[in-house]
Amino acid sequence: EETVKNIMDWVRRNLRCSSDDERGQYQKRERTSHQIIESRCATGCTDYTLAFVALARSKGISATVTEAIREKWIAEMVWSNEWNPEIEGHFYSEVFLPEMSAWVVADPTSNKLTKRDDHGYYTLKREGSLRRYMLFERGLDTWDYGISTIEELADVVRKRFYVERGDQP
Repeated sequence: EETVKNIMDWVRRNLRCSSDDERGQYQKRERTSHQIIESRCATGCTDYTLAFVALARSKGISATVTEAIREKWIAEMVWSNEWNPEIEGHFYSEVFLPEMSAWVVADPTSNKLTKRDDHGYYTLKREGSLRRYMLFERGLDTWDYGISTIEELADVVRKRFYVERGDQP
């Protein structure tokens, strides 16, 4: 647990973009963990999590990239049958802690260990309210589950949830 906390702390302290211009030169999902760490610039939760997972694995800690999306975002798109590009999601990691004999949710962006709620949702306090996110995908990284660009994410969400297809069950 201490190593996991130290890695999260290192990621938050050392992967800061120096300006909006620097942050803007990187596309989300299109860099490897090595590229993120080498640049010392994380653009958001995706980058923080990819870097954290790579560093955790380098220390022998079993860790996943866990992508969660807001159910409300999906429901509103299904209801309106229209794509909303303002993606409401968050990246976490799940790490196995042998001393607890359990998988624990790590949020490298918030620099904290947490857990899913009693209903299996990942929670995050944003803009003064507690938001709940459902599991979307889990893997070694986003490429492991076949999503390496924002466009690919949009395509998967549209197909999986029947957005803009008009053939909801």
